[in-house]
Amino acid sequence: MFFKNQKQRNLFLGGLAILVVVAFAVGGNLVNLKGAAVVTTVNENGEAEGSSDGGGGGGGGSSGGGTTTPTTPTVTAGTLQFSASSTPVGDDIVAGGATGVLVARYQAKGTGEAFTVTKLSVRNDSAEDNTMETNKAAKTLTLKYPTSVSAPTTLNGIATASLKDGKATFENLTMMVPNGGTAQMELYVDLFNISQGTSSANANTRQLPEEVVAGNSIEIIGGKQIELDFDYDSTFEAVGQTSKTVISQTKQSTGDIDANEIAIYKSIPGFAKDTAGTSPCASGKLVASGEAAVYCLAITASGNGDVGLYKLSFEIAAIGLDEAALSAANAVKVYRYESNGTVGTTALATGTWASKVANVIFTAEEVVAKGSTQYYVVKVPVTLKGGEKQKNGSVTTRLGAESVTVHSASTNAFGVVGRNVWSDRSAKSHSTSTSDWTNGYKVKGLPTEATSMKL
Repeated sequence: MFFKNQKQRNLFLGGLAILVVVAFAVGGNLVNLKGAAVVTTVNENGEAEGSSDGGGGGGGGSSGGGTTTPTTPTVTAGTLQFSASSTPVGDDIVAGGATGVLVARYQAKGTGEAFTVTKLSVRNDSAEDNTMETNKAAKTLTLKYPTSVSAPTTLNGIATASLKDGKATFENLTMMVPNGGTAQMELYVDLFNISQGTSSANANTRQLPEEVVAGNSIEIIGGKQIELDFDYDSTFEAVGQTSKTVISQTKQSTGDIDANEIAIYKSIPGFAKDTAGTSPCASGKLVASGEAAVYCLAITASGNGDVGLYKLSFEIAAIGLDEAALSAANAVKVYRYESNGTVGTTALATGTWASKVANVIFTAEEVVAKGSTQYYVVKVPVTLKGGEKQKNGSVTTRLGAESVTVHSASTNAFGVVGRNVWSDRSAKSHSTSTSDWTNGYKVKGLPTEATSMKL
């Protein structure tokens, strides 16, 4: 019997020899763990023992003393495959101090036999280069998994671990993976609160200040990312329930299964159309004037800290109006108003309308206090075409969707790529020049619901 590209071991237990064959295959998104055990009955001299046909029988056996035919009962271990879940956790942003945050899902499939997984690891790969990175933002990791082959989607097994130098290992697991079925796993994280950063990160890089944990808080600049990938390495261990083959990774090479990225901020904004009856836009009536209210916006800051605003991008579509007036330099203006509808007298931000978009820049950083909501009204010049009344004239406005589709490293306000620029104000001596600004990727409420104001 020949074996090619496989490990072979003979285990002698009394008069029994067991030949174990184990093969490993690791892929970027699929980890195959395969073993095989061939059991041959032998005598104490190492000679194969068989069974007699009993002599004198019919069928294919010979009469008389008969012949001895060695028997080779075979027990073959199955294949255990890990992959990304069919219902993965998407990229997201979350405020520091959050608990029970779902950050990843993986799944495992048994073929040929059921398996018990007893140990596995995850590692942080926030730079997306399949290298492990130290990250202290995650306080505790919790793995939930099934403990019964008959209920592979019931995650009643719980194990906890902590990241150490970017890696966390879950031990003494009783995770059951059914034969021919798929077992789901979920990974949750509890986060430290984010206190004021010790210093500013360098602009346009991922470089962050030293992380300092103090009590239940950590001093970092917001935007720190975690990506907790399934890590197939020497810590992995599983046992085939029929073959009893122990599967472990002992090679130098490793493979992983990518999770999605979670960015952590001290505080997070929320955007929504203000639908209150007291808002300046409540009537829905468009009035021809040099500054007509066309959109009312409510912005909130989570309870962890203040939120700073630098730029907002409004999508504005006009019908039956003089576009020359609308597209004049800095003709689009943003004012703050109170919850009772009283509008301030000073424009806080201005921008120019072009290609149905107005990017407005705040003259000075606008701050929304933690746990509060502030209100803003967008005003534009409304001039009728040719000076005549347009019965169907209208302006439809909303705060636009973010143009960026991946997490970006925090940088200074004017260096951020994106349509809506905000800050969690986590850098020490925060300003528009410190590197704690980002875009609206994964911010809740974008794009906002549109408002159509009509003549």
